[in-house]
Amino acid sequence: MKKAELVLIPIPAMGHIVSAVEIAKLLVQRDDRLSTTIFIYPTRNPITTTYSESLAASTTLPDRLRVINLPSVESKISDAKPQNQFLNSLFECQKPLVREHVSRIKTQSELSPGSPQFAGFIFDAFATGLKDLANEL
Repeated sequence: MKKAELVLIPIPAMGHIVSAVEIAKLLVQRDDRLSTTIFIYPTRNPITTTYSESLAASTTLPDRLRVINLPSVESKISDAKPQNQFLNSLFECQKPLVREHVSRIKTQSELSPGSPQFAGFIFDAFATGLKDLANEL
C-alpha cells in the first residue's frame, strides 16, 4: 500500500484557510494512505493570524495533517493594489520555501520507502501564480 502526500495552498484569508483545513481533515480521515501539508501564507488580519498560529500548535489535528505557517515577507512585498497583485507578489516571494519543503518530501520518500510520496498540489482558485511551481515539481 503506497502512501501519498498532498500539499494544500489556500490564500491568506480566513474562509479559504478554514476550507483547506476541513478538506485536508476529510482526506486523511477517508484514506489511511494520505497525508496532507497545508502552507499558510502570512496575513494582515490579526484574527486570521491567531487562527493560523493555533493550527500549527494544535494537538487535535489528525497526525497526517501538518500545518506550516510561512514567515512574513512584508519587506519584500509592495503594498500592491489591487489585491490580486499583492497575492501574486506574496506567492512569488514564498515559492522558494514551498519548493524547499516539497523537495524534502520527495527526498524523504526516496530515502525511506515507508514515507509518503509527493502526489501533488491542491491550490486555492486564486493561487494560480503557483501553477508553474507545480509543473516544475
